[in-house]
Amino acid sequence: MNQYDKESKRGGSNHFVDVMGTFLITDGAETETGSMPGSGQDSGEKAMAKACTSAQKYFYKQLFNITDKEEDPDTTDSNATVGEPLINNEQRNQLDRLFESLAGVTNKNKEFVAKAYLKKVGSIDKLTHSSANKLIEMVTNKLNSYVDKEEQSA
Repeated sequence: MNQYDKESKRGGSNHFVDVMGTFLITDGAETETGSMPGSGQDSGEKAMAKACTSAQKYFYKQLFNITDKEEDPDTTDSNATVGEPLINNEQRNQLDRLFESLAGVTNKNKEFVAKAYLKKVGSIDKLTHSSANKLIEMVTNKLNSYVDKEEQSA
C-alpha cells in the first residue's frame, strides 16, 4: 500500500512499508476471505517481510481470538472450585473422627493433627466436597498405616 524512507536520528535511513494482507480461509468446500493491515520498519531490506509478518500475525490473533497478554488466561484454571459444593456435615464429622483417631495413635492432640492436614486450605470450612473426600482418603490411609505397624509389632 505504501513505502517510504525516513532519516533516523543517528543519520541512517529507515525504510517503512505498509501492506494489506489478504487471506483465504477454506475447509476445501467453502471459502472465506479476510484481510489485515500490517506495517514494518527496518534499516535494511527486511521492512517488507516484517510488514507481511505483522499482517499475518494480527490476522491470526483476530481470527482465533489469541490474547496479547503475556499469559493467556484460558491456559490456566483460575478457580476450579467455583460452583463446586463445599464440605458437608457428614464429611466434617468423618474428618473430625479421623483426626481424633490419628491423634490417639500418634500421641498428639486432635487440633495439632487437624491443623497439620488443613494447613494448605487454612480451615475445614474452605474444603470443597471433592477435596474433603480426598482428605478423608489420605487421613484414612495414614491411620491404616499406623494400625498396620502396630499389628506387625504385636
